[in-house]
Amino acid sequence: MTLRTRLLIGYALIVLLLVLTGGAGAFGFREISGIVDQRLDRYARSTRRAQTLVDSIERQDAALLRALLRIDPPAARSDMDAADRAFDNALRDAADDPDPDTAQLVAAVGEAFPAYRSARELAFAAFADGDNRYASDVAPAYEVLHSAAARLYATTSDHTVQARAAVRAATVNASVLLGVLVTGGLLLLVALARSMRTHVLERLDELRRFSDAIAQGDIHQRASLGGADELGQMSTQMNAMLDRQAALESRLEGRLVHDRELLVALLATRRRGALILGPSGDLIAWSGPLPDPRRFDALAVALTERNRERVANPDSEAAPFAWTDPAGAELRVQLLRTPSGRAIGWLAEPSA
Repeated sequence: MTLRTRLLIGYALIVLLLVLTGGAGAFGFREISGIVDQRLDRYARSTRRAQTLVDSIERQDAALLRALLRIDPPAARSDMDAADRAFDNALRDAADDPDPDTAQLVAAVGEAFPAYRSARELAFAAFADGDNRYASDVAPAYEVLHSAAARLYATTSDHTVQARAAVRAATVNASVLLGVLVTGGLLLLVALARSMRTHVLERLDELRRFSDAIAQGDIHQRASLGGADELGQMSTQMNAMLDRQAALESRLEGRLVHDRELLVALLATRRRGALILGPSGDLIAWSGPLPDPRRFDALAVALTERNRERVANPDSEAAPFAWTDPAGAELRVQLLRTPSGRAIGWLAEPSA
């Protein structure tokens, strides 16, 4: 797998993880919003209507009792009528509830209320004549109506509690899903970081050390990155280049050795011996015994002076000259040139 493919796969996994995290978060919040809008709000409204029904029933009964006790009967009548209207409004709103259980309980309240209203009105009218019918007529009807309204309130309250539990469950599920995705994302990032360090950073560091060694002249180093990706191919190509360079240097070294041996053999044909020196006076080859280092150093100094003169007067001919070493031996020194006229060295041999 190439390095480019690894990087693209890593980026694709990160993008996919971000998309999954965003999608899961959006789905979870949408589910929570749906539960709140469709269930929790509806059940809360049902509970408020049921509470209004219970309160209006209790207010009607309390107003009737105040009237029977002769505590401001006109005001009690006014309160009873207001509670009656509130009950009618709440009952009408509750009739639109789509939940089957709630609708059945609302119907039970609606069926029980006419009997209570009739008994209440008869008791209120009979009280003016001194006849108290509350215990015999109103109380049983009130208990039936109040029980039906209380069951409605309990049912809607249970529905509200269940809706709240559903919201909490949906929130927990969304949080768990997001937590799993985030944890998976962190693990994926750790795996990608380790893979990047192993397959890229460490190999780049090894390649840097290898290139530093080559820059310092150590051509015997070889990269061992391995792999079929770009870094592996680069190391293989660099190793092949160094192998070709080493083979070329080996051939050149062999050629130089052969040329040196050929030159020494040529010098050996001169009976009195001779020296071949480089342009700067460095000893290249000789015939006979190795020259005395002191004589050789003195000759190198003399050749350096000749080179300075030749550089100062490049058009002058460099004729052979005689040189006497510190021991008194005289040498004939001649500048060696190529056919094109380029100076390549010096030939020193004993004078005749």
